[in-house]
Amino acid sequence: LLQDILSSSLSILLEFAVLGRVFLVTILAERNVVLADSIRLQCEQVKKNQNGNNKPVVVAVLGMAHCNGIKRLMTTASTSE
Repeated sequence: LLQDILSSSLSILLEFAVLGRVFLVTILAERNVVLADSIRLQCEQVKKNQNGNNKPVVVAVLGMAHCNGIKRLMTTASTSE
Protein backbone atom coordinates (compact mmCIF):
# COMPACT_ATOMS: atom_id res chain seq x y z
CA LEU A 1 0.00 0.00 0.00
CA LEU A 2 2.77 2.44 0.92
CA GLN A 3 4.67 1.57 -2.23
CA ASP A 4 1.56 2.25 -4.34
CA ILE A 5 1.08 5.64 -2.68
CA LEU A 6 4.72 6.60 -3.22
CA SER A 7 4.62 5.41 -6.82
CA SER A 8 1.48 7.39 -7.66
CA SER A 9 2.81 10.46 -5.84
CA LEU A 10 6.06 10.27 -7.77
CA SER A 11 4.26 9.98 -11.10
CA ILE A 12 2.04 12.96 -10.21
CA LEU A 13 5.07 15.06 -9.27
CA LEU A 14 6.89 14.09 -12.46
CA GLU A 15 3.88 14.93 -14.60
CA PHE A 16 3.48 18.27 -12.80
CA ALA A 17 7.16 19.12 -13.34
CA VAL A 18 7.07 18.31 -17.06
CA LEU A 19 3.79 20.11 -17.76
CA GLY A 20 4.79 23.03 -15.56
CA ARG A 21 8.04 23.49 -17.47
CA VAL A 22 6.27 23.39 -20.84
CA PHE A 23 3.74 25.95 -19.60
CA LEU A 24 6.45 28.20 -18.14
CA VAL A 25 8.59 28.11 -21.31
CA THR A 26 5.56 29.04 -23.42
CA ILE A 27 4.62 31.94 -21.15
CA LEU A 28 8.22 33.21 -21.10
CA ALA A 29 8.49 33.06 -24.89
CA GLU A 30 5.25 35.00 -25.37
CA ARG A 31 6.28 37.59 -22.78
CA ASN A 32 9.70 37.96 -24.44
CA VAL A 33 8.00 38.92 -27.71
CA VAL A 34 5.86 41.54 -25.97
CA LEU A 35 8.84 42.98 -24.09
CA ALA A 36 11.09 43.06 -27.19
CA ASP A 37 8.37 44.83 -29.18
CA SER A 38 7.92 47.39 -26.39
CA ILE A 39 11.66 48.05 -26.18
CA ARG A 40 11.93 48.37 -29.96
CA LEU A 41 8.96 50.78 -30.08
CA GLN A 42 10.45 52.90 -27.30
CA CYS A 43 13.79 53.04 -29.15
CA GLU A 44 12.04 54.23 -32.30
CA GLN A 45 10.15 56.93 -30.37
CA VAL A 46 13.29 58.17 -28.61
CA LYS A 47 15.21 58.25 -31.90
CA LYS A 48 12.38 60.18 -33.56
CA ASN A 49 12.16 62.75 -30.72
CA GLN A 50 15.87 63.31 -30.11
CA ASN A 51 17.39 66.75 -30.39
CA GLY A 52 20.81 67.28 -31.94
CA ASN A 53 22.83 67.55 -28.70
CA ASN A 54 21.71 64.44 -26.81
CA LYS A 55 22.45 60.83 -27.61
CA PRO A 56 19.26 58.80 -27.22
CA VAL A 57 19.27 56.17 -24.48
CA VAL A 58 16.67 53.57 -23.63
CA VAL A 59 17.06 51.49 -20.47
CA ALA A 60 15.10 48.27 -19.97
CA VAL A 61 15.17 46.46 -16.64
CA LEU A 62 14.57 42.74 -17.19
CA GLY A 63 14.45 39.64 -15.10
CA MET A 64 17.20 37.14 -15.76
CA ALA A 65 14.77 34.64 -17.28
CA HIS A 66 14.01 37.09 -20.11
CA CYS A 67 17.53 38.34 -20.98
CA ASN A 68 18.62 35.68 -23.50
CA GLY A 69 15.26 35.49 -25.26
CA ILE A 70 14.93 39.26 -25.61
CA LYS A 71 18.53 39.59 -26.76
CA ARG A 72 17.84 37.01 -29.47
CA LEU A 73 14.66 38.80 -30.53
CA MET A 74 16.28 42.25 -30.50
CA THR A 75 19.13 41.12 -32.74
CA THR A 76 16.81 39.58 -35.34
CA ALA A 77 14.11 41.11 -37.54
CA SER A 78 11.17 42.91 -36.00
CA THR A 79 8.93 40.63 -33.93
CA SER A 80 5.72 42.53 -34.69
CA GLU A 81 5.85 42.04 -38.45
